[in-house]
Amino acid sequence: MIEVRFHGRGGQGSVVASELLARAAFEEGKDIQAFPMFGVERRGAPVTAFTRIDEKIVRDKSKIHKPDVVIVLDTALLEAVDVTEGLKPDGKIILNTGKDPEEMKLDTESEIFTVDASDIAVQHGLGTEVAPIVNTAILGAVSKATGMVKIDTLADVILKHAPAKNKANAEAAKQAYDELSEGVKGSDLETEVKHKPESDKVPHDEERICVNPKDHKDLPLTPIADCPSDQMNKTGSWRTIRPIVDQETCINCGICWKVCPDVAIFVEDEGAVVDYDYCKGCGICAEECPVDAIEMDKEEKYV
Repeated sequence: MIEVRFHGRGGQGSVVASELLARAAFEEGKDIQAFPMFGVERRGAPVTAFTRIDEKIVRDKSKIHKPDVVIVLDTALLEAVDVTEGLKPDGKIILNTGKDPEEMKLDTESEIFTVDASDIAVQHGLGTEVAPIVNTAILGAVSKATGMVKIDTLADVILKHAPAKNKANAEAAKQAYDELSEGVKGSDLETEVKHKPESDKVPHDEERICVNPKDHKDLPLTPIADCPSDQMNKTGSWRTIRPIVDQETCINCGICWKVCPDVAIFVEDEGAVVDYDYCKGCGICAEECPVDAIEMDKEEKYV
């Protein structure tokens, strides 16, 4: 039996990916099982999905605890979820990232593969540049890395059963199959502790203090929470895209602070500073910035 675990976020298609993989295996005469596990059912929340494939009848209905294969649709999850939990030492993990396997410092003995499914999805018009739909693309990589289903079978299933843009989804899977990296054993790599980039540091190191931005008392204030709803829960892990402030363009107008629903932006002398511990990546600040000093970028680049 081959047991597969998918890690993604709500809206990225993890559940559909698990079902399409199962359908492809069924077309090749195998017995299958596919099912999801949800936490908070909202877009952007971590989602786990499972697929079982066997030559015999699958009778186990439980959650998969020791997968043979782990598929990660969003590497920003690596900071919030232990995606390698239970992964067998001789297993495989396929990551959606533009980085090489050697750059992924995962604590695992399993074989690591990478493919830039996000870029491939954008090329085929699947989703948007900041929120691509990567599920079918990464399935092509899974076919190449594991051989559990043939790419032609998978492409045919996608053509028949993908929810939309069937041809584009099938082509994305084929491209990912061709562009998958060579696998690297995690046991051959040196793991290291990940640190947040300097841009993630908030000026309020000792205590998070939420106050009106200085020198902007003329701004009309609207009802807004003084601080995030619960400072003990850092909601930045919900984010799939992040705001990047161009300090040279920023004019310190304070509008981003005013419109941020989580009070996750502070106006300092050098310009607007984002508190990434609480920023959910909603993009309102970028939409409202009068000088376009804020750009929304993929979270994956900062893992």
